[in-house]
Amino acid sequence: MRAAMCRILAGLAVSAIVVAMPLRADPVAYTSGLDTSTGVDTLYRVDLATGQATRVGAIGFVDVEGLAFHPDGNLYGVADGSADGGALTDLLIRINTTTGAGALVAPLAGLANQGTGLGQLDYGLATTCDGRMWLSSDTLGTVWQVDRDSGSVIPLLTGGPRLSGLASRNNELFGIGVENDEGLYRIDLGTKTAQRLGSLALADKVYDAGLDFSADGRLWATLDYLTPPDGAALVLRNDIALLDSSVGTATTRLVVRGVGEGLNTVQMEGLAIVPPVCAAGVTPTAVPGVSRLGLLALVLAMLASLAWAINRR
Repeated sequence: MRAAMCRILAGLAVSAIVVAMPLRADPVAYTSGLDTSTGVDTLYRVDLATGQATRVGAIGFVDVEGLAFHPDGNLYGVADGSADGGALTDLLIRINTTTGAGALVAPLAGLANQGTGLGQLDYGLATTCDGRMWLSSDTLGTVWQVDRDSGSVIPLLTGGPRLSGLASRNNELFGIGVENDEGLYRIDLGTKTAQRLGSLALADKVYDAGLDFSADGRLWATLDYLTPPDGAALVLRNDIALLDSSVGTATTRLVVRGVGEGLNTVQMEGLAIVPPVCAAGVTPTAVPGVSRLGLLALVLAMLASLAWAINRR
């Protein structure tokens, strides 16, 4: 009887351990885009393990791009105006990750007279560990520092690469070039220069991109491939790529699967995963948490060890 009980406990422990082995799942990301089926800019939550996207809710602003988490935990974005039909202007907004609703933080002062017209600057957004916020435009080839309270901007880099997505790691900025420059760049905040690390090695032309690091140091990008209008309907295609942050190559491309209306009708234009995780000179490394299932496996493993010891006697 004792031997049988020991065998049962050992079997349960082994089964629980096998089930609980993947204790660290791929992260969850947030992306924004205009849902052409509803005409509303919408926030989506995407499981980066499966590509499954869930609609969070309408943001309430127009052309929302450049998502980024701040060290304070809040999600920020850049919009061209509110959805109430008012005049377009460039706005810094804060977005509720539970409801999707956006709230105005401040107009982005100093961007209205850039010569390209509002609604066409195509922004990337990132924050560094020191709390500073950065903005890029793939139209102007400019990177600005943004005052998070007032919305005022100061140019950091002008006449540079046309960067869409923007991300940070260890107080360095990374950006993705678009429209025939699908490459990864590192921006040195001290020297105010941009270095091209390499090509994403894509066959497709990217019109908009989002970029962010996950807490384990991996670099992810949303890629929006938009076929220009030629008398036919627009063809919207999106995926999420895992990039090699040293050379830029897209090592994995994840097809995003939407819920309900789906992301096949959405131009993904931003990506945010976690607030910046930084350690000077060290690539961020995730510390796996122990789930309830993991704790159960640990308890059962201890019981199995105890049962084995008893059976040995």
